[in-house]
Amino acid sequence: MSFFRRRGRPNVVVRARLALEIVVLYGRVRRAMPRQPFGATLASLRAPLADRSGPDDRLLAYRLAWAVERVLARLPTDSRCLYRTLVLAGLLARRGIPVRVVIGVCTQPHFTAHSWIERDGEALLPTGGPGFRRLTEL
Repeated sequence: MSFFRRRGRPNVVVRARLALEIVVLYGRVRRAMPRQPFGATLASLRAPLADRSGPDDRLLAYRLAWAVERVLARLPTDSRCLYRTLVLAGLLARRGIPVRVVIGVCTQPHFTAHSWIERDGEALLPTGGPGFRRLTEL
């Protein structure tokens, strides 16, 4: 789907297809998470594709992140950061755009964990704030 590469707003059919793709990926993630470890779920979302990214994929990655946030926020789904992160990782992998999945923690005032996606060192999803330190990158 190279529709995000063009200027202007995609038509209704194209936006509906993207929303459907997000919902289908969410369903895959939701089914996989209780059955297998996080790393295996992420690997299954990334598995079939090689790096085909180009110089204009930065904007595409941001637009897809925005779309994931919007679609999952409007649905009666579990839209916590881990699910958003995995869905976006799957969308970007389908388009051959390599990203890093980051899991961070904050211990003050209480323990909290958060996950997000980075491309070339830039966060595509919210990072959780300055108190979070990286625990791992995948």
